[in-house]
This record gives sequence, C-alpha cells and structure tokens, in this order.
Amino acid sequence: MSPELRALSEQHLTGSGETVIGPFRPDGGGLSYIQVADERGASYFDIGDAWNAATPTERLAANQHVLDVAIANRDTVTLSVPFNMIKPDTFTAAEIRYLELHGYRQISDTTWVPAGEGG
Repeated sequence: MSPELRALSEQHLTGSGETVIGPFRPDGGGLSYIQVADERGASYFDIGDAWNAATPTERLAANQHVLDVAIANRDTVTLSVPFNMIKPDTFTAAEIRYLELHGYRQISDTTWVPAGEGG
C-alpha cells in the first residue's frame, strides 16, 4: 500500500476504543456506517474519492489496515445495522469474518469484542 493510501486510510482513526463497520447505503435506508461512527466519535474506514482510483487490491489493503489497527488496539467493533441485515457476499460480511478469524466474537446484534472481553 502506498504511503498516501495508508495516510488516507488512517484519517478517521479516533483512538476512541470503538470502530464502526457496516454498509455505506443500508438496504431499506438508514444511516451509513460513516454517519453512525461520526455520531459516536468512533473510528471508521473511508478513503474518500481515492476509492474510485484505487484498484480492488488497494481498496482491500486499505480496509484491512484499518481493521488491523482496530484489532491491535482491541477496539470494540460496532455494526451500524442489525446483523441480520448483512448479506454474506458483502464487504461488511467479509470484515466480520476477518475480525472473527482474529479472535473477535459477537456479543450482541451489533457488537464484536476481542476474545476475553464483554458479555
């Protein structure tokens, strides 16, 4: 990942202990994950217009970097919509699988925590 893309991926890391993931445009309407994160003061992934210029590999690397930071910080991860609204073939579902592969577990309809914490 280029230094520029890395910097863009880190621009919305707040150090709050919470990272929000979810759909950009939820089915049926509602707030995007960015709006939910802003309301909560939480970290989130958004590289802005660079998304359009980035390759799929670059997009994935930038997104994974933000998840890796959340994992390293042992952030609570909040889903911006109820879990049952997440389709298996979406970016959000892939993010959840990645978190779970790295020891996170679901403790509510919208919350994942590192192993040994919560519920």
